[in-house]
Amino acid sequence: MTNFLLAQNQTKIDSLLEIVKTNISTNAQVDIYIEIVKEYKNSDSTNTIKYANKAIDLANQIDDEEGIINAWVEVAWMNLRLSHYFEAEQICKELIKKAEKVDYQTGEAAVLNILGILNKHKGNYEIALDYHFQSLKISEKIRNKKEMTYAYHNIGNIYIDQENYKKALEYNFKSLEIKEEMRDKRGMANSYNNIGVIYDRQGNYEAALDYYHRSLDLREALGDKYGLGSIYNNFGMVYKNQGNYEKALEYSFKSLHVFEEIGAHVYLSYPTLTIAEIYLEQEEWGLAKDYLNQGLQLSIETNNIENIKNAAEGLSDAEKALGNYKAAYEAHVLFKEMADSLKNEEMILQIVQNENEYEFEQKKDSIQFVNTAEKFALEKNIEKRRFVQIATSISLGLLGLSLLILFLFLRSKLKSNKLLTEKSQELESMNIEVLQQAEEIKILNKALEQNLDKTTNTLLYKNKKLSEYAFMNSHELRSPIVRLLGLISILETDHIDKDVQFILQSIQINVQELDEITRKMNIILEEGSLLKED
Repeated sequence: MTNFLLAQNQTKIDSLLEIVKTNISTNAQVDIYIEIVKEYKNSDSTNTIKYANKAIDLANQIDDEEGIINAWVEVAWMNLRLSHYFEAEQICKELIKKAEKVDYQTGEAAVLNILGILNKHKGNYEIALDYHFQSLKISEKIRNKKEMTYAYHNIGNIYIDQENYKKALEYNFKSLEIKEEMRDKRGMANSYNNIGVIYDRQGNYEAALDYYHRSLDLREALGDKYGLGSIYNNFGMVYKNQGNYEKALEYSFKSLHVFEEIGAHVYLSYPTLTIAEIYLEQEEWGLAKDYLNQGLQLSIETNNIENIKNAAEGLSDAEKALGNYKAAYEAHVLFKEMADSLKNEEMILQIVQNENEYEFEQKKDSIQFVNTAEKFALEKNIEKRRFVQIATSISLGLLGLSLLILFLFLRSKLKSNKLLTEKSQELESMNIEVLQQAEEIKILNKALEQNLDKTTNTLLYKNKKLSEYAFMNSHELRSPIVRLLGLISILETDHIDKDVQFILQSIQINVQELDEITRKMNIILEEGSLLKED
């Protein structure tokens, strides 16, 4: 499962809303609304847009360019969190220009940090590090300690993903040092949590628990319930890794109850699946199955493909242990599908972003923007699950469109020929030469129609064969391979005769090689290289 690195402090939000009602300056109102946006940006897109609008409207009234940039920075961050990479990148590009124009270096440093995080999510680690170091350079130049902590923090997170834990600790401690100097308790809590995650992944559980406790104390003092839910889950994972299942369940259930209490539906799958993992390790197959099913449903509802994959893998093991081989097989197939989906997610995301690019450019109003963002999220959800069907539909649609254009063209040609014939007949008695020319035109048109029919039939035949090949490769060939791998997985056991086991392993190796070949063929088809070549 995933450690929480996180989110929203409702107590702070309520306090800020009370302040904004008092008799304060417009500049101060802009700043307060931006602080509210910062609290919502990680958990509530609707309120993020709502309060960003308020800040932008007020900033426009007093020509506060820095306030406008600061508000849009948080909107860009929200899009990044929702994986709307294209939208986030477009906003950042505009903000860089705007910040440079008004020489607002703090805003420029903030935008560079967002671009760094965006590229980290895409797996472009070198580009991401370049953006963060650019941000750090600007922040050091203007002595903006807060932006420096963000840059250090984000650089450390990249090194966590790269499993360069020495560097990860170095930059997280740099960030923590400045936060402690600034007495930024919320920032300190996040740094303590990050350092705990690094120690956890290194297997240094005592150090991980130490820093998790430091983070927990600060989050309790701040009343940060989202943070408490995440840190409880991290405690549960450490105790599970130590084999202390009683403590692991205690903290995992705490995490689950906190998220249920505050209605954080999107995070419920994490503690649920941690609890399921604990029961799997204890071989409590029935309980594990119950929580895996709950976690799977929650993950599907929130479109968390990584957790769907993990839940399906666990369900396959639990059902197999319970003797439910059909259910184990079905869960294994789902696991394989989700694993493939994760590999193709970046490519699918790029397709969705390209299709929505024009519509996004036409919607600059922030109220329309939130509706568009929700629409994009829904469309992305559907397309991730139905990518093969969409590819097939697109092919059929293109074929239908080609046939329609061909039909209209032929109909137009026939009408033209008919008119030409009628005119020729009217002039026949007056000019024999014109009649002869008309006859020659008719013969030429007939030859052209025959050639067109031949060419059309050839194209239709090729398109049909390509469609059949693409369908066979992505469905008929791929499906039995996945089923074979599932059956082999179920048959694997220590009690099988060694000769049979050797045969099974040989079959599995060859099927996996065939699986890799079909996967590569799918990639070639998805990129359209075969269609382009023809």
